Amino acid sequence: TPVISISGTPDVTLRGFKLIAPAQKQAVVLVGDASGLTIEKVVCDSPEKHAIITISDHGGSAGDQPITIRDCRLTCRGDGQCLWIEGAGQPNQRIVVAGNRLGAKYTSVVVWGTLHDLAIIQNVFAGGLNAINLNLLAYQPDEKLVIQHNTFFGSTYWLGLVNTRVEKSGIAIEHNLILGSNAIE
Repeated sequence: TPVISISGTPDVTLRGFKLIAPAQKQAVVLVGDASGLTIEKVVCDSPEKHAIITISDHGGSAGDQPITIRDCRLTCRGDGQCLWIEGAGQPNQRIVVAGNRLGAKYTSVVVWGTLHDLAIIQNVFAGGLNAINLNLLAYQPDEKLVIQHNTFFGSTYWLGLVNTRVEKSGIAIEHNLILGSNAIE
């Protein structure tokens, strides 16, 4: 059971919390339509192997307000991730991850499955094996993915690509500052 679970509840704001994820648990789990959800200025340090924030089966309509995660400090010292975004079926929700500081032992952000409109912008990724790992096997031409104006510092791989071809239309990975990161995996 996570510390906070939001299921099918739009227009919620989590602001200014300091969360401590207990052993073997996630801090925040979002399931279903969470349009208009804002997670802002949340600090979480997780020593365990689960994702700090998990977004899955994020339905909703493309015109709804986005799920927004901004100005947070998320650190995962165990084998987990700071942010896990997983879409099954045909999710239509827009997701914005902006202005955060993220650091994980292995992978800070995992994007798995299908998505509609995801923007990862103006974040700082510090350390770890992979800063962002994309597995977009079921990518559709009308989907949008933007990774821009981020700083990647000290990650072995600043970007991991699994079953993902970045030359597809709708994907823009540009204007990022890469320092002390070796390559794309």
